[in-house]
Amino acid sequence: MPTYQVTYNGDGATSGVPSDTAWYEAADMVTVKAGTPVKQRFPLKGWKVTADDSNTIINNVYQNPQTFAMPSNHATLTAQ
Repeated sequence: MPTYQVTYNGDGATSGVPSDTAWYEAADMVTVKAGTPVKQRFPLKGWKVTADDSNTIINNVYQNPQTFAMPSNHATLTAQ
């Protein structure tokens, strides 16, 4: 069965961006990692999750320790 990765994008943050080295199968539950990106003194609202194959937003904003179902492609979590 294919496996996929989760990437965190700090969207310009200079530090505090978490990483995830695990591989997931589609529909696995992924827990959002803890992290506090430092970005122009704006507080982190959470992470917007998009599937890399379609840029489809899976949900508006997730925060640690919320979970989401892994799409059938790599996923990117972008700081909001």
